[in-house]
Amino acid sequence: MSDVQISPTGWTSLATSLANRSCVWVTDQIGYVFFYRSDDATRGSLWFAKTTDGGQTWTKMPIEGQIRALVSDGTYIYAGISQAPAVVVKIDPATMNSVDVWVGTASQQYVAALAWDGTYVYAGGNNASGVAIVVQINPATMATVATWTGTAAQLYCQAVVASGGFIFAGTSDIPAHVIKINPATMTTAGAPNTWTGAAGQDNCFALASDGTYIYAGLLNPIPAQVVQINPATMATVLTWTGAAGQTGCSALTYKSPYIYAVVVTNPAQVVQITTATMVTNATWVGAAGQTTPWAAVSDASYVYTGTRTSPAQVTQIDPATMTTVLTWTGATGQNKCFALTINGAAIYTGLDTSPGQVPQIDPATMTTTATWTGHNQKVNSEAVASNTAYAFSCWFDKWTPGDAGTKIHISWMDVSGGTSAAIVKYRALDTSNDTFGSQITVASGLSISVAASSVSGITKARGGYLYILRRNDGSNTFYRSITSGATWSGRIAPTVTNPTAQPCLTPGNEADNQDIYGVWAEGASLKLQFYDDSANTWTTTTIVALGETLSADIWAASTRKSDNHTIVVARVVNGANKDLKIYDVSAGTTFTTLTDVYTNEANHGNSGVGILITPTGTIYVDYAGIVGTTTAVAYKKSTDGGVTWSSVTRLDTAAAASTVVELALNQPPAPAGARLYGMWQETLVKGNYGNSVPLVAAAPAGSIVPLSPVFLG
Repeated sequence: MSDVQISPTGWTSLATSLANRSCVWVTDQIGYVFFYRSDDATRGSLWFAKTTDGGQTWTKMPIEGQIRALVSDGTYIYAGISQAPAVVVKIDPATMNSVDVWVGTASQQYVAALAWDGTYVYAGGNNASGVAIVVQINPATMATVATWTGTAAQLYCQAVVASGGFIFAGTSDIPAHVIKINPATMTTAGAPNTWTGAAGQDNCFALASDGTYIYAGLLNPIPAQVVQINPATMATVLTWTGAAGQTGCSALTYKSPYIYAVVVTNPAQVVQITTATMVTNATWVGAAGQTTPWAAVSDASYVYTGTRTSPAQVTQIDPATMTTVLTWTGATGQNKCFALTINGAAIYTGLDTSPGQVPQIDPATMTTTATWTGHNQKVNSEAVASNTAYAFSCWFDKWTPGDAGTKIHISWMDVSGGTSAAIVKYRALDTSNDTFGSQITVASGLSISVAASSVSGITKARGGYLYILRRNDGSNTFYRSITSGATWSGRIAPTVTNPTAQPCLTPGNEADNQDIYGVWAEGASLKLQFYDDSANTWTTTTIVALGETLSADIWAASTRKSDNHTIVVARVVNGANKDLKIYDVSAGTTFTTLTDVYTNEANHGNSGVGILITPTGTIYVDYAGIVGTTTAVAYKKSTDGGVTWSSVTRLDTAAAASTVVELALNQPPAPAGARLYGMWQETLVKGNYGNSVPLVAAAPAGSIVPLSPVFLG
């Protein structure tokens, strides 16, 4: 099985995207990976990907924007999301669950329109410069097939329709354009290929087809206009102009023999237009409060329009009388209908909620039968534009010996106010229901010199206290919570001169169960830090001289639950090559040197290491770089506590410049499901289920071991 992408396409991750213990397995099937997005202008919000099938696939894109477009291929529903990069979600109407997702590149921003031509899904939007684009998507793979890009004068594709073997794109520019696209090449078709509005015919927000003509609904003319276009000549045939007060056409639908125009009025109106003459035949007028209509669709019996009200409404209209039959009203929080589509016997509406929602509506009763809800996988609560998050770390309750909790504890540095006003923040994700607790300010007003070099560690002591250790250059800060993260106070920080890279914190093995350990480099030496909670003091012991000073992590630590020992692995210079050494920390100042994982090997120059200990005591160590290749991700294991080691086994298929590695344990409810899962960071975060390792021994129920990822900056 090939390597599996975990982080979203188009997100350029920094080297710190995988941070201190950023992968958490809750069961053998459910796992989380935390990373931060760094390709947007603000370089910074925290996100997570989630798997529910043991790491074979990952829900890697947070879906929290409004649903701007819907289309059906007769089997599945496709929802276009208003967020950057662009997203289209494939939804199974039988379960109303996500099946797959297409994620655009960083420059493919927002989905405003969707169409289906019997083979492909077409997503209309714009690039980072505002130029209109239409992306052709293979529904089987949800991958891009090809992309059409408009000229510099063709801006913001707001409408797409398939007709007569071509795709037509409507743009929101002045004047409006409708462009004819050849789907075989995804290029503008041969001339004549473009309809251009006359003076005052601006902003095409709707397109429809009756099989003979294309109809363009224009938002900005006052009154509204709908232009009938001959697709052979791309010239205007006739134009419908609304009455006074019918301001802007926001949606169109064709139901023989009429074209129906949704006009932005108060109350809402839907105009039935005779296509032969392009004059009004009849008009539906909504009730008081039904304002800002924005969507339309039709089935064999009725026409439907949706309003951007709070809550949203979808009204079923009898085309024979142009009167209301029934109205669906969303629940509290189900606001602003932006899109409608039909699949089989159900109506689907796209809402402006966060995360987005698509209710499934029974047209017989106009009541909700099911709802798809997007996944809000963003950790920090600020908008992307207002937060710059760096240096996060995670700790799962069950990584602490004897702890049965279900929360993932996350800490990061918010530098949105500048390097002289940095804020340490904390939040917990409850994995039992995927809900976040309140975002807590741990400390504020900190001065840091280089935001990107600020790193952190977080852990939970066996007694339940939470600790966060942070550093930037030579400045260290340390915090404790005795209230499960609700409040924090500063404590004495360890005195470490020239600390390098990520501190690995673990629960201590002391009589005082609130004590903890830290493994951290000071210059070119790896140090064991012992924190005595009752005395509020640190004791430092040198573990090994690393032989090099790096602004990177070349060590890792994990807790062995059978005896609460901390097992430390560290890469050490050996002439021109490297050794991978391992140590058993039995107390705050006491450790034993075990057998090297490897000795005097090349190809480990810029590679991280990770360690995992199963509940039965088997130690797994993974690292990047093996004999013959500098980029492979591999592991060795020891079943005798680090006395002997297995031969090397590769975890990846085709890694490229992997500098971050992690090991994670899929913890099963029954012995058959346990697997060792490796992941690494190239430009994107990846893993490989096919190369994951089945574990023979059963693990105690609810026992999760920590993983110790490392990054290279």
